[in-house]
Amino acid sequence: MSANPELQKKLLELVPEFGSRENLARAFGYTGGSLSQYLNNKYSGNIENFESKVVEFLNNREAAAELKSSVISNDYKETSVSNNVFQIIKICHLQGGLAIACGDAGIGKTMACLHYIEQYPNTSYMVTANACFSNLSAFLGKICDCLNIKPHRRRLSDMWNALAEEFSGGRKVLIIDESQFLTVRVVETLRSLSDQNPNFGICLIGNTDINSNIYNARDQIRNRTKMNETYHTSDITAEDIKLIFPAIKDDEERVKLMLSVVRSVHGLRGAVNVFNNAINSDDISHKGLLQHIKELPKKVF
Repeated sequence: MSANPELQKKLLELVPEFGSRENLARAFGYTGGSLSQYLNNKYSGNIENFESKVVEFLNNREAAAELKSSVISNDYKETSVSNNVFQIIKICHLQGGLAIACGDAGIGKTMACLHYIEQYPNTSYMVTANACFSNLSAFLGKICDCLNIKPHRRRLSDMWNALAEEFSGGRKVLIIDESQFLTVRVVETLRSLSDQNPNFGICLIGNTDINSNIYNARDQIRNRTKMNETYHTSDITAEDIKLIFPAIKDDEERVKLMLSVVRSVHGLRGAVNVFNNAINSDDISHKGLLQHIKELPKKVF
């Protein structure tokens, strides 16, 4: 059995996207050597099995591309909440010191952070905290890794000095998403970096635990926090819904329906999931949206 020329052509076209024949071959369970043999008509294995996996791989890629094109994009939308968070980061960037933007999950805080990094890639930095990096040494190390800073040693003093040097000079801002996972000691250490360079801003983004666990824990932190704003799903407006879901912007009933999801415990993220599921079911009518809302794990109405 000889190789299928059409499949050979498609695979050759995909090599640049994957970076190498080895990477491409791994995507459907073979080695780069096997792929090269197949492309050169020298494959000694079972060609039928090989091509069967290639066809399945290509079909899955095509189906995934169609699915992706059918759902709403993850592009940044300048909603009322995301715009406010963006502005807090910007003020922190320009004024230095500490700033806090916290609130309910899924209302656009992280999207605002990512958009800010895109807009100011040379003077803004972003790190996402989590429970695994709650102690000081681990989190300073995470910042160093994210910024590609390589201190001579991983001692606290070495990492602090390396970061202080990185953040010195000019106006820079470090955005920390999911900041509710940070300890007071970590925030105090970060604050000392800002004390070292008053033009350096640190913006804490996350849920409202930031206020109870960090902001209210130390006078030094409260006194150096220049802005502290809290946002809720109730802050999202009908105009925001029209911006996020333009396909229904002229239908007030569906806008109202999606707004009810956004203002529930599911937030904006849950509303996006509902809308995407409705699109995939080829029904974004009021009835179609309502059906997927009823499938949510917690009731909206």
